[in-house]
Amino acid sequence: MNDRVVFRLDANSTIGFGHFVRCQSIASGIEPLKSTFASLDDLSNSLKSTHDFLLLNSENDFFDQIDSTDIIVLDGYHFDRAYHKKIKAIGSRLVVIDDLAQINFYTDVIINHTPSIPTSAFNKNMGAMVFNGLDYSMLRVPFLDLAQKRNLQKEPNSILVCFGGSDPLNKTALALEAIITYRESEFNKINVVLGGGFSHFEQLKKYIIDERIEIYQNLNEFDMAALMSKTEFAILPSSGILLEGIAAQIKIISGYYVDNQKSVYKNHLALGTFVDAFDFSINAIHSALSELPKFNFSKVTIDGLSLSRIHRIFQQLIIANESTLRHASEVDTQITYQAFFFGGIKKDFMPFP
Repeated sequence: MNDRVVFRLDANSTIGFGHFVRCQSIASGIEPLKSTFASLDDLSNSLKSTHDFLLLNSENDFFDQIDSTDIIVLDGYHFDRAYHKKIKAIGSRLVVIDDLAQINFYTDVIINHTPSIPTSAFNKNMGAMVFNGLDYSMLRVPFLDLAQKRNLQKEPNSILVCFGGSDPLNKTALALEAIITYRESEFNKINVVLGGGFSHFEQLKKYIIDERIEIYQNLNEFDMAALMSKTEFAILPSSGILLEGIAAQIKIISGYYVDNQKSVYKNHLALGTFVDAFDFSINAIHSALSELPKFNFSKVTIDGLSLSRIHRIFQQLIIANESTLRHASEVDTQITYQAFFFGGIKKDFMPFP
């Protein structure tokens, strides 16, 4: 058994880097298992040296690269039930990362960290296990560490603006415009974080003259967590970075602007984890800013222990991979009888389906 975990995902300036970030989080939580990333995009320069990388020429190329001893992790909205079945036909164990519960699954495990989605909402094959909610937040270690701290020292009236790794619609500029033009704006510090895929620098130049604004780009997870730990407020989309803000105990304004964020937006909005900026229009952000001082934020928290829970899922998959089935013999029956009646069975033993 080679205990290899293969993460299949894509990430670029068009679709963003959220799938890549959370899969790297999982990979860090399942060490010392060997992690390999496979993508149609060249992500080799963004990976840790301990992880292998497969640059794929096509989807069929991926199926040629895996075998029955691998545990496959899929993270992407284009991986459907037919794709799942091709992997299962090879004999690999399969984990599907999901935050929408909108497809027909054929898998061993589903991990979904969007809160308030019941297990019954997942259209899945019999035997597929669902691990959902904030207890399975796929966050990087520095943010999980922040989640376990209390009374973080925040800089009063500081606000952070970040729209992920690429921000193709340049919502960053729109949020800055809204903050600066808000008639009651009293923010002392405006921190703007840009990802490596951001391509709208020219449109930001007119804002940089405001001495309150500080621009950061390509922050690693440790620097990003440090910045969030001292920031009081934030404008963030309903994506993975929303969970980072919750872990950092920030008072958040959020909304959505692409369809795959809508489910996350609606569920967190119902829980009261952020002030609603709906579509991130200037008027919507102004309205949210006016609500911010009096908004009663929910007590929903992230406990910082999710990677240890996810690690146990993969350990159970390894056990399942190493197990075989056969018909019970007469000797097996005698052993089971003796174990049951003479105290040999552990009460806390729970086999993985």
